[in-house]
This record gives sequence, C-alpha cells and structure tokens, in this order.
Amino acid sequence: MFILNWFKNRLFSLFLFGTLVSAFILSCGKSDSTSAPLAQVTYVQFIPASGYFSSAYLLKSTTGPLVIPVGLSTISTVDRTINVTYSSRTAVAGNQFTAPATVTVKAGALVDSLRFQGNFSAYAAGGTDTVKVKLSGAGYSVNNGSDSFFVIIQQPICPVVAANLTGNYTQSTDYYNGTISAKPKYTASISNWVSVSSVSATITLKNIGATPDNGWGYATANGGFKSSDPVNTPGLTATLDWTDPANPTITIPLQNYFNDGSGMSTIKATGTFSSCKSTFNINCTVKYAGDGNNYNHTSVLNR
Repeated sequence: MFILNWFKNRLFSLFLFGTLVSAFILSCGKSDSTSAPLAQVTYVQFIPASGYFSSAYLLKSTTGPLVIPVGLSTISTVDRTINVTYSSRTAVAGNQFTAPATVTVKAGALVDSLRFQGNFSAYAAGGTDTVKVKLSGAGYSVNNGSDSFFVIIQQPICPVVAANLTGNYTQSTDYYNGTISAKPKYTASISNWVSVSSVSATITLKNIGATPDNGWGYATANGGFKSSDPVNTPGLTATLDWTDPANPTITIPLQNYFNDGSGMSTIKATGTFSSCKSTFNINCTVKYAGDGNNYNHTSVLNR
C-alpha cells in the first residue's frame, strides 16, 4: 500500500511539472503586438568585385587610382560617413600613397568608392608595400572581417631597352654634399648603345656634371664644357649592368674628363639607373688637375 501511494504521488508530481513546462512554452510562443521591433543592424564593408579582400596595384608613371567599392548593408534617407584608416610597416600616407580619410555613402544608396592613389616616384623598380585599409563608423557593425582590405603596391621591373634610355636628358643637374645646383639644368646625352650580353651594354655619355657650382662646367657663367673636352668629344665610355634587375648599375671607368687650362682632369663613377623612369644617379669622383685633389659630386640625369 505504501508503495502504491508513493507511485501515485510521484505520477501527479510529474504531471504537474509537465503542465507548467507546457504553459511556459506556449506563453513564449505567443506574439506580443505591443513589443518593439528588433533594430536593424548596419554592417560596414568592402565590396570587392573579385571576391577577395586584397588587390595587387601595379604602379607605372601613368597609373590612375585603385578604385575600391565600399558600402553599408542598409539604406538611409540621409548621407552617411564611413571613416577610413591606413596602416603599413613601410608605406606612409602622403608619401607612398594618397587616399581619403572618409567616404560618404549618399542618401538612398548602399555603395560608394574609395580611390587609392599610389606615388610612382616613391618606388624603385621592383619596390613593393602592403597597406591595410580599415573601415569604421559610429553605429556600424562588422561581419567576418569585411571591414578590412589589403592593397599590395608594386612597381614592376621594366625591361632594359636601348630606345628607352638613349637620347637627351634635358633636366639634368648636379648635387654636392646633398645640395642641388643653383644653376640652370643642363642637357646630358646617351648614345652608341652596344650590347655586351643579355644583361649589359656599353654607352657613350656626354656633358655630365656641367653645372659650374656643384659640377665642373667652366665654359660659361652657367657652366658647360668646351666641345674639345673629352666629356664631349668623344664622350665618356660607361657600362650598364642589369644582372640584378631590381638594382641596375652604371660604371664609368677612370678616363679623361676636361681641361680648363690647368691640365687634364679625370673622372670615374658608379651609380644606378631606372629603365622605368629613364633616370640615372651617378656618383662621380673627379681628380682636378688644378690642385691634384679628388672631389665627389652626384650627377642626376632626367628627361
């Protein structure tokens, strides 16, 4: 009898518990027309056409900006601002690249674009940087890292072609102790290209170092040499070498340079050049016959 009563009491308890649980579940399932609707979540995000959140950006002298779509996941009746920040171990905004600090998504729109412009002159051939671009803004949420995009800036290594490097360099000048010449720029020239191998050639270089203050030009107040000086006739012999395509070099072996009446001065030099930019940076050592001393200057050849 005791066991039967205990069983009845136990069954009643289980029934009562089940009833309460069912009532709780039913009450939770009822909709309450007076409760506030859930707030819409707005995600800020990049919208890459490729589906990848990174892009290689190849820099050439005429390269336009990299245009990156950005957007928000909801529409608004007012303009909305997205904040943009940039980080890199080596690239600096305003030097290696320029890009906006904000992007505005217009009222009624979901998408706008960020224009990222690399600076061609800030890179040597083969130079590269990676820039992380990050979006943010008050009230915006982030979904699985779609607020970040990586721009890989690259300046391609240009092939060394005679036609790109021979001819006149009308914007050439000289530096002494890091200071640019105060005199007008002069014209140097490169000719007589002779291939020595697939990665080297000899050239004739004329009128290098023609400024009168930082160079050795003596023929006029604005510099220059006499036509009979070896720097002009027959010109200086130099060797170009691009075995390392990211660091092509120019070498001028020791040879006669000019004679200003004090005797024959000599020159030797080493430097680098860029086939992409058609520029030369040549570090020269001149032994001046007038006093027998060696002097150093840098000649920079530009088109």
